[in-house]
Amino acid sequence: MTVASNASGEARIELRLRELAQLFDSFDPAPFHEKDLDRDAEEFIVSWAREFPVDAPLVLRLHLPRDQERFEPQRTVQDAVRNYFAYRAELAGLEVRRTLSRAAPASASASSSSWSACCCASCCAACKGASGCTSPRKAC
Repeated sequence: MTVASNASGEARIELRLRELAQLFDSFDPAPFHEKDLDRDAEEFIVSWAREFPVDAPLVLRLHLPRDQERFEPQRTVQDAVRNYFAYRAELAGLEVRRTLSRAAPASASASSSSWSACCCASCCAACKGASGCTSPRKAC
């Protein structure tokens, strides 16, 4: 396993494997291009990718024995890695949206209580200073 950055600024992560199947989760019955990556392989790729600048183009280069060419490794790995990390990014995005949606009601109730605490004609649409308003008058 090799990690390097070349003169063009691309970040290169190289893996030397005995067989293509080492890159994938052996318990996943899906075809190669739909399989999950092996946890160790994913951890290796991600940990090294984090070492490079965010804007550096990443290159994953695999070194395989000739007998693995029958699996069309270039196309298979490109599709599989792209699909896998796109799926992971989608899950991360969903998690962020769920977290934000849980925080939004608390934020909305906090802002609405501070809104109603100010009772002046210019900002309190609910009472506009009408008689019987029990909110204390504050300077805005």
